Order: sequence, then structure tokens, then C-alpha cells
Amino acid sequence: MVKITTMRIWIGISIAWPFLCILVFNRWFFFSPLGLLITFVLPVAGWALWWKFYREVEQKIAINDKLSVDKGIGFLTNLKKRLFN
Repeated sequence: MVKITTMRIWIGISIAWPFLCILVFNRWFFFSPLGLLITFVLPVAGWALWWKFYREVEQKIAINDKLSVDKGIGFLTNLKKRLFN
């Protein structure tokens, strides 16, 4: 199961936020100083905060996820060998 982590949340926000600003507000807001600040500075600040506080914790989570993925791949490989050999 994929865990929802702060990194994945910030990736989603960083990708969706400029489009949300364009759709919800008009393009003039997007190109205004406040719009540019909200659109580009807040996601970058979020990435920086994640890097400072959450990176090590989530790398441990990712290592655990990879181990469980490897176990799953091994299980499927063994199942394939049993079924088709």
C-alpha cells in the first residue's frame, strides 16, 4: 500500500496550484505580484520545509516500501515459476 507522505502532498500541490490559480482566479491574478508570490513562492517554501524537517523520515518510509515491493515482486516471480515451469 502506498503511504501518503508530505512529499507526495507537496508534489501534488506544486503541480496543481498554478492551474488552480488560472482556473479559479483570472489570468491577471496569476501574473500579478501577489499571484506570482502565491503560485511559485509557497510551493518552493513547502519543498524547503519538507527538505529540512521530513526528508529523513520519509526516506526511511520509502526504504520500507521498497522492501515490501521487492517481497511482492519475489512472490509474483515465484508464482510464475510454479505455474509455468
